[in-house]
Amino acid sequence: MNARPALAVAAASVALLAASGCAPGGSNNGTSGQEAVTGGQASIAIAADPGTLNPLAGNPSPSSYQLMAMAYDHLVARDADGKFQANLATSWESTPTSARFVLRDDVKCSDGTALTPSVAAKTFAWVLDKKNSSPWLGAFIPVDAKVTADDANKTIEVTSATPSSFLLNSLSYMPILCGAGADNPASLATTTSGSGMFKLTGSTPGQSFTFSVRPEYAWGPGGTKASDAGVPATVTVKVVANEATRANLLISGDMNITGLSGADRDRLKNQNLAKIDIPANPGLIFFNQAAGRVGADKSVRNALSQALDLKSIGSVASGGRGQDLKSIVTGTPSVCSVDTISGNVASFDADSAAKALDAAGWKAGSDGIRSKDGKALQLKFLYPSNRGTELVSAAELIQKELRAVGVDLALVGSDNYASVLFSGGDWDMVWGPFSTEDPSVWTILVNGGTPPNGRNFASIQNATYQAKTKEAVTKAGEASCPIWGEAEAALIKDNDIVPVVANTQTIYGNKAKFNLGILGSVDATSIRMSK
Repeated sequence: MNARPALAVAAASVALLAASGCAPGGSNNGTSGQEAVTGGQASIAIAADPGTLNPLAGNPSPSSYQLMAMAYDHLVARDADGKFQANLATSWESTPTSARFVLRDDVKCSDGTALTPSVAAKTFAWVLDKKNSSPWLGAFIPVDAKVTADDANKTIEVTSATPSSFLLNSLSYMPILCGAGADNPASLATTTSGSGMFKLTGSTPGQSFTFSVRPEYAWGPGGTKASDAGVPATVTVKVVANEATRANLLISGDMNITGLSGADRDRLKNQNLAKIDIPANPGLIFFNQAAGRVGADKSVRNALSQALDLKSIGSVASGGRGQDLKSIVTGTPSVCSVDTISGNVASFDADSAAKALDAAGWKAGSDGIRSKDGKALQLKFLYPSNRGTELVSAAELIQKELRAVGVDLALVGSDNYASVLFSGGDWDMVWGPFSTEDPSVWTILVNGGTPPNGRNFASIQNATYQAKTKEAVTKAGEASCPIWGEAEAALIKDNDIVPVVANTQTIYGNKAKFNLGILGSVDATSIRMSK
């Protein structure tokens, strides 16, 4: 089954998501009329150290996506409306089981060598080799894919016996390596080897990464090239974990581009800044359904969900900026637009929740905490601790509301919460801000093997979901959306996923304009500096 990390996924450093898979968008030009500065220096602040620079390995995260965007191109790109446009490929065609691309013949790698179809195929070959444990296997490319390169005809073709509704969409996310790094991607832990507009020329691991423009670059999306007015000579990507600090650096002009998702955005309302608002970090709650966990009992999941005032929790978590979720597919532009949530979420009713827990055999003790068969109803709630004070307050509200029905909930905040999930760690409930652009991505997170053998971190087994996804993948593109909607609705009805709130993130530019590219990163080829 084909599924793409979003945990952007990411989900933060989740291989998926982590949360955050946002699509291209145009900038709201807060610096209009200002003179372009060509050959200047730009700076971008990211929230965390990406770890390895190998774009085919490690834990995908918004930070790693941004570094990937600086040095690597893709077979095809997408415009602000989500429509595919040329990048390395000049033309393409696809079905649910195949995709064929005709490549440009003038692309040069950062080491001066030519990018040919056989060179591009090395990226896919490395990912498909299971011994490399690439997170993109089964994500950007189906596990059973076959890749054929034809240098004479300038084509590369990907075929799979497993149908996918959005095969072209998934393949568009694959960063294409070239040059010496294509022969040995494992060597790219601290360097880059791509065909992108910039190449890495200096770094202090964990602190900053400096990229220099490649003057010969002339094959960017939409015809962008290094000689365009306003293109910077260097871009320094700096790790700045604290959101308030990033906001201060932006206001002072010591940082040109960064993203903010919390209350610090209020301070920037009257600043003359370019900005793009994007859906990001949706509030979603999951229960650990592994054997022996309380969440494995559907009646308990239903009761705990009913005990939560999702409206209030969502308002607190978003700082009052959130909106109702209509789908767990929250990226923009989404390939499907189906309301799967309205009417499928139980209403808040603490009394009914308490009665349901009684019926499930969990009886309240003298201290108010419930127990069953001598075991107290003590649960661990895992949440990302680097998402601002609003989420901490929301976690505390969840703790309070579950305590009211007899649950002893311990709060466990972690910057590395995704590692806990995908290693099969100790947790009972989690706030998972996973954002995706197409529904097929969810198949890797809520179906199949559990850690360490798969990424179904919550051990979800939903028969209706499984049946509907098998039906959906036989149809391509929009024609599959109604069936994907039925599959997703089944997850909501069974409280496999509890939708809380739709959040946004704002990407700001000070003396810089830009577009967003793949997986919510700033499109390096679109950065334009001004006075």
